[in-house]
Amino acid sequence: MQFDLNNKNISCYVSSIKETDDLIAQTINILKKYDQDYSVVYFADHELAHADQHNDLRHNSEYQDSYRVPFIFFDSDKSLQQKINKQVSGFQLVYLLSNWMGVKLDVNHNYMENELSQISEQQNIEVKDWDNNTLYQFDKLKKDPNPY
Repeated sequence: MQFDLNNKNISCYVSSIKETDDLIAQTINILKKYDQDYSVVYFADHELAHADQHNDLRHNSEYQDSYRVPFIFFDSDKSLQQKINKQVSGFQLVYLLSNWMGVKLDVNHNYMENELSQISEQQNIEVKDWDNNTLYQFDKLKKDPNPY
């Protein structure tokens, strides 16, 4: 474990973020070294929110923060870095990825025709709690009482 914080689970989580970042950087550096084109996408299936009287971080389907995840594209053809901070439902992932990879699907969806930066922020996003197989309105979920 690279980090020694006051909590073993949080230390492990922060260490895993650092290790993932290092792995992506090493992979891209190898591809650059051999002058290879590359495309890398990174996303997470869930984030963490405070639990246990705010002393720990865990996936907690009651909180919005558990569903705010990174979604990052790295591409050797793109020299401009652009941060797009908008809410997009994970249910749209297949459309975003198919557009990015150039895969044509037999459906018409604006996520397949535009770059993410050109798509308006989604409203009324639903998220799925896989433990009880229920959809919830994202904006009706609680906010983390102790956001990091």
